[in-house]
Amino acid sequence: MGGAIDGVVNPELAVKAGERVRIELHNGDGVTHDLALPGLGRQTPLVMGKESVTALTFTAEASGVYTYLCSVSGHRQAGMEGRLLVTP
Repeated sequence: MGGAIDGVVNPELAVKAGERVRIELHNGDGVTHDLALPGLGRQTPLVMGKESVTALTFTAEASGVYTYLCSVSGHRQAGMEGRLLVTP
């Protein structure tokens, strides 16, 4: 929340390889959600209540383009996905 991506739906996220990364998911609608980065083998627990927060913290080790998404059934198909760019 805050900064250049505040209010942007599925913003493209960019980090450098070797950086420590923290991505927070703030549940603004009260529907169950999570945040998964399948290409990096990372996933948050489900957040179920409005204003609930969960986060992923990891070191971005390998350069590449990774998809992040909500893995709750039907949510990805509804457009809940974006890209994480890890640059050298």
